Amino acid sequence: MRGHHRPFKQARVFVRGQKIASYKEWLRYCQGKLKGKKPKPLDIPQNPRDTYADKGWTGFSDWLGNDNISYRKHVWRLFPKARAFVRKLKLKSNREWRSYVAGTASGKPKLPRDIPTNPNYAYSKREWKGWRDWLGTD
Repeated sequence: MRGHHRPFKQARVFVRGQKIASYKEWLRYCQGKLKGKKPKPLDIPQNPRDTYADKGWTGFSDWLGNDNISYRKHVWRLFPKARAFVRKLKLKSNREWRSYVAGTASGKPKLPRDIPTNPNYAYSKREWKGWRDWLGTD
């Protein structure tokens, strides 16, 4: 349903009514994997940050209606140290990274709480050079 999205305030009211606790839960909700919730309507975007960037968007804590710290304001491990940890995992693609952060990659250590699941959002554009750099596949 590209281009036909519910107005920001109406979409936010619906989303807040779902009582989604975190960005991670939001992703599961968008995939239809969060039980006990109404299905996400097609006119509510999976990536509201881009869709509503100039229409009232301030962050996921506002979108979900909770007090979680903004993803960008969270205190993450310094980028070089986080990247070094990730490179030791020997993941080869963004798909493998997604599997790892979802906890479905066997034989890998758990993702530390101070390393973001979405480093492309968490780290500055100056530091973030892309998935190949993050994973060490370049």
